[in-house]
Amino acid sequence: MLGPDPDHELQGLMHKARAIAEAQHNAEKARVLDAQMKHAEVADKCLPEDVWSSFETGVIDDCVSSTFYATDTLDNPPPETEWKSLYKDLPDELFGDDAGDAAELANPKTEMGNKKPSITAIPGPALLHCAVAMQNGVTKYTKYNWRESKVPAATYVDAAIRHLLSWNDGEEIASDSGVHHLAHAMACCAILLDAIEGDHLIDNRGPPGKTADIISRMESVLPGLIQSWKDQKNAKAR
Repeated sequence: MLGPDPDHELQGLMHKARAIAEAQHNAEKARVLDAQMKHAEVADKCLPEDVWSSFETGVIDDCVSSTFYATDTLDNPPPETEWKSLYKDLPDELFGDDAGDAAELANPKTEMGNKKPSITAIPGPALLHCAVAMQNGVTKYTKYNWRESKVPAATYVDAAIRHLLSWNDGEEIASDSGVHHLAHAMACCAILLDAIEGDHLIDNRGPPGKTADIISRMESVLPGLIQSWKDQKNAKAR
């Protein structure tokens, strides 16, 4: 049997949550509620409709603040895995015939997967452009050629910088390959990382310099210089 309309239930939940927060005169709690309600669709994916309908009847009013909103997430609402964890802690009587779903939502494969790098965190367009650049390299050389013999770091650093400079100067596509300059730069970095991890890199960088220290020092000096330049400009304008 289908439960009430999810959109209606979510709206009702939001109104009730705000009413609870206002009644308690707790501005901080209201911030938590607002932030989490903006992402209520995550919970909607994790919780059966029976749970949402229980909000309408007030069955789990008492566990609202202790279960859902006890997470210190203000501007970063809990991810799907955290909603699933909260779901496991709700009283069994709320779920009726769906009580067994809690175990499925707490899938151990999901918990293990969340501890590993998320490939889907990489934007698709970036991966696709990089793939085209790598494929262009295959046509010129051979696949994974840098694994067959060690490669010098400076070669790929130089190439990546050239592509970045060309793009920054207004050219989108490399004239010799038809591939995006940023994709070529990504490919250079990908090869460097793979060579580092596989011990195929000839580290021919120069001796360690002070670039990072200079950047840090400039961060503290530049604001004063910029303000001084502005003051001089304003003085001339007067």
